[in-house]
Amino acid sequence: MGSDTAIETADVALMNDGLRKIPAFVRLSKATHAMLIQNIVSALGIKAVFLCLH
Repeated sequence: MGSDTAIETADVALMNDGLRKIPAFVRLSKATHAMLIQNIVSALGIKAVFLCLH
């Protein structure tokens, strides 16, 4: 029961002992963050254009 609670509350849970995957995980999370920022900026830019056109 304790490990189930720990997995549910953790931001990241390693399911095996393969610590070699951590650098790949960090690269993936950085790429995801960059894409998220790009999408937010694009959405705000499009809204600003339509606001100016209105």
